[in-house]
Amino acid sequence: MSLCLVKVTADLARRIEADPDLLEQLWNSEDDEPDPEIAAIDRERDTLFEDFLDVSREAERFPWMKKALEGVGPEIDFDYGYGNASS
Repeated sequence: MSLCLVKVTADLARRIEADPDLLEQLWNSEDDEPDPEIAAIDRERDTLFEDFLDVSREAERFPWMKKALEGVGPEIDFDYGYGNASS
């Protein structure tokens, strides 16, 4: 299982909450007409893809990671296969 984190603006986060299908564009770069805000995300600087089990073992050491893993807002109705995303 992988952990996929991406840093987005507050405006984009609100748009994703309203339209969870936008999340597909974060991981799929083959869209013919990608959303401009998503296309502007710096994949090297603003995304993290790691093995979830490895990272979750370290969550208590890093408060920001605990917040990222547990979310700070409501769940987003978008299931990656291991439960819904959270904002």
